[in-house]
Amino acid sequence: MTQQTPPPSISQIGDALRNISTNFHGIHVEDDIVKRRSSVALILRFPNLATCDLDSDPSSVTDLINAGTDASISSYPEILFIKRTSRKGDRWSGHVALPGGKRDPDDESDEACAVRETLEEVGFDLNKLGRLVGPLDQRLVKTSWGRITLMTLCPFVYVLTPDAVRLSYKESLLTLQPTEIDRAFWIPVDQLYFPERASSFETVGLGDRLRLHKSPFLPKPLVSTLSRINAFGEMHFGAIDLTEPRDMVLSVPNETDKAVLPYKLWGLTHGVIVDLLELFQPHSAAQFFLFPTLTAPDIRFFIYVFSYNYVKTKRDAFLRGPVNRYHEGQLDITGKALANYFPFLAKAIYAGLAFRVTLIAAIIYFILRRKLRK
Repeated sequence: MTQQTPPPSISQIGDALRNISTNFHGIHVEDDIVKRRSSVALILRFPNLATCDLDSDPSSVTDLINAGTDASISSYPEILFIKRTSRKGDRWSGHVALPGGKRDPDDESDEACAVRETLEEVGFDLNKLGRLVGPLDQRLVKTSWGRITLMTLCPFVYVLTPDAVRLSYKESLLTLQPTEIDRAFWIPVDQLYFPERASSFETVGLGDRLRLHKSPFLPKPLVSTLSRINAFGEMHFGAIDLTEPRDMVLSVPNETDKAVLPYKLWGLTHGVIVDLLELFQPHSAAQFFLFPTLTAPDIRFFIYVFSYNYVKTKRDAFLRGPVNRYHEGQLDITGKALANYFPFLAKAIYAGLAFRVTLIAAIIYFILRRKLRK
């Protein structure tokens, strides 16, 4: 049973944000880890800033954090999420995500990329309506079970100014790019800690994760057959259910809302959010992170057996790691946990295949033996 951690207090959130703002200049940044780079904006909206007396232009990020996390208030900050438009061939088609995208040659920095992409995708300028709190640790985005590195992802945390908060409640802040973004909405931080939502999962086809259709060695009919048979089951990835989106904005305002709640927060964005929630409430990551597995019972059993010690070690590390992970530079919790995990899945599939072949051979032998006795 995963240990459940309650939501942090408002003052804990304030402490974590001030910690990021104070210490991020000392965080080591590798500019050339991977040439292809992307940035995302993790934007926080504090409801009470809509009625505060701060002048948003000269206000420092510390002023905004202090006002937003005043001990006398109980409203949790809200995070802006987007749901990407479903497009064929797009690796992240239909995913819940954060505003952001690939860095262009003209972007002066990774942060400039996050600002530009936010303006393009949801229509507002973070340089004018937001204040940079600081970056979270960069992380390598991998595919094909960790074998291929796609890019370096750079998350940046922002707090909206009072003017921006007031605009956002009027729904005049967001102007979505229809070709990229299907909808945008806000989720209060405390909702992400609810146990029944935090320990959810997303089901994905195994062939999709292995990118079988991209393999030059497998003919398309064989890939289609393997996907249809689904012999090893589907993959389960840890997710957070987003059940109560606020201030929903659709890219096509009069479009019928066909999306079915809950929205599933999983994958790359899930990893970024887990890091933030761990900063807000130390040692809470264990309740959010579920190691991927397969639905086929025999394969699932082998995964459990082969990865038991590894998983136990990592879960213990979640619970006993440093309280101040940001200062220690130990974020990208999900990436570190999965770094050496996928070989156990591969080993389990081979073991499961051998088990099935042996079982089928034993059954055939038993049937033939009975027939020969007659």
